[in-house]
Amino acid sequence: MATPTRTPPPSESPAPTKKPAKPTPTATPSAAPVASATPTRAPAPVVAATRKTIVATARPVAVATPVPVAPPKAPAADPAASLVRSYLEALARGDRATASTYLATGSASETFMTGEAQIESIRSTPQSNSNYLVTADVKSGGVEYYATFTVAPGPGGLQITDHYWIKPQ
Repeated sequence: MATPTRTPPPSESPAPTKKPAKPTPTATPSAAPVASATPTRAPAPVVAATRKTIVATARPVAVATPVPVAPPKAPAADPAASLVRSYLEALARGDRATASTYLATGSASETFMTGEAQIESIRSTPQSNSNYLVTADVKSGGVEYYATFTVAPGPGGLQITDHYWIKPQ
């Protein structure tokens, strides 16, 4: 006796259909790719924008500037050398009125003493008559000058009573 066979129910997907075969294109020789005249850019990445306040503050910039090195000042125990140094510094500043106050007589007339003048050294030697002999070495305008001062007590303290300059050849 024959047993009935069950046939599966039809599937819901469509049955495959046969498509006609297409010829496969064959590779044909072609020229090498040509670079375009305008470069193409890759798109910029998208960045999420956030609100942030940026405060710019100016910071001082340290600049190295040459600082003239002054020779050590005469000790306070050497008032004659201090007086001559004050006289020379007033001349270098162009303050002839103040420089003249250090002189017992006359006025300051050293025109070579300018802002570029540098006092190289000052030496004071006490004399037997309460006077001092003070020597100074000054460079100004690339020239070296030597000075000799006589410092003596005056009505208001020490004063320059005489001085002269030597400019070596």
